[in-house]
Amino acid sequence: MEWWEEYFDEDMGKILFPKERMRQTSPECNLIENLLELHKGDAVLDLACGIGRHSVELAKRGYKVTGLDYSEVYLSKAREAARKRKVKVEFLRGDMRAIPFKDRFDAVICMFTSFGFFRKESDHLKVLRGVTRCLRPGGRLLLDVISREYLTAHFKAKDWTRHEDGLIILEDQWLDQRHGRSVSTWTMIDGKKRRTFAHTLRLYTLPELTKVAGRAGLRLVKAFGSYGKEPVGPEGRRLVAVFRIG
Repeated sequence: MEWWEEYFDEDMGKILFPKERMRQTSPECNLIENLLELHKGDAVLDLACGIGRHSVELAKRGYKVTGLDYSEVYLSKAREAARKRKVKVEFLRGDMRAIPFKDRFDAVICMFTSFGFFRKESDHLKVLRGVTRCLRPGGRLLLDVISREYLTAHFKAKDWTRHEDGLIILEDQWLDQRHGRSVSTWTMIDGKKRRTFAHTLRLYTLPELTKVAGRAGLRLVKAFGSYGKEPVGPEGRRLVAVFRIG
């Protein structure tokens, strides 16, 4: 069993989707619209959509949105969010290595380091080839992942975060530079409750990401080191890259 198969449950949702992150949904969707040059009515796939925070907001703005995720717990929350906002979004459970669509979307988004979960390099290529298949001619992909350059330059073996609601996250991390991977253990402290989560991620530099995307038929258009469009490099926390078919 892979780490991500039972990882994304109610407790992890408290870590991933605190109030402060939810408030960033609208500005992030502004960025998505801008970078992908979306037009009203465009069909958008939210790959690894989680609780649907981007899916629902984009649907509210007039796009035809489909959300795909492996976690039924999060998909349930996404469907409820769509009902509350009175928007139509098709939410499906599935594995991103087997995207079940062809020539259907104008754009695909994969946000918040939802790419890089797999142990095999070939599996990440499968994801990108599936993206290529599901895009229409001229289709675009927006990938948003944590920056390997930033993590290397600002590495902390131990760190902690306190959310607005008082939830505390303790992090132990190890970087495997040879294979471009991080191995992390997060300990959640919620009042008297403690729980530990472990995960590993494939971390990419821009040249590595461009190379694997190229093998899938995707060409890099532009890339930034933050949501504020800072340059890619050791001071940019994110790697936000836009690719186009061809």
